[in-house]
Amino acid sequence: MKQGFTLIELLVVVLIIGILAAVALPQYEKAVEKSRWTEALTVMKNVYQAQEVYKMANGSYATTFDDLDITVPGARSSAAQYNTKNFSYIFGVGGVPHARRLQYPSRFLIAVPEQGLYCHTPKSDTAGNTFCKNLTNSEAETCSTEGGYNCYLVK
Repeated sequence: MKQGFTLIELLVVVLIIGILAAVALPQYEKAVEKSRWTEALTVMKNVYQAQEVYKMANGSYATTFDDLDITVPGARSSAAQYNTKNFSYIFGVGGVPHARRLQYPSRFLIAVPEQGLYCHTPKSDTAGNTFCKNLTNSEAETCSTEGGYNCYLVK
């Protein structure tokens, strides 16, 4: 008598593996996305701290990355912008540095002088608000400069 597996048994095993993969893949994608943002958080925390040091030394905040004593990752496209595969690090309007996620252009990390580092997303972006809340472990507050956005303080 031959010993082996029947076609039904093999199909059941393949089905179970498929179900496990379908459950695990979204969690894996979330973990990868959070890892990318954690990298940007580290860079932006360094930018924020460098801004505060620059202000203490010079009496005003820097307006380009050249003024700061840090190395920003990515390829330089101007004195005020560096680009990586996933983020643009930019000195925005008024010299406020921020990181913009290229795949989610409405989500930002913003280093607000004398206030802290914020995750910034439109109020209407439900997924962005959920993501920022999970990333920062804080509740939203309305940004003082733009009423259509929520800001989440990075703790």
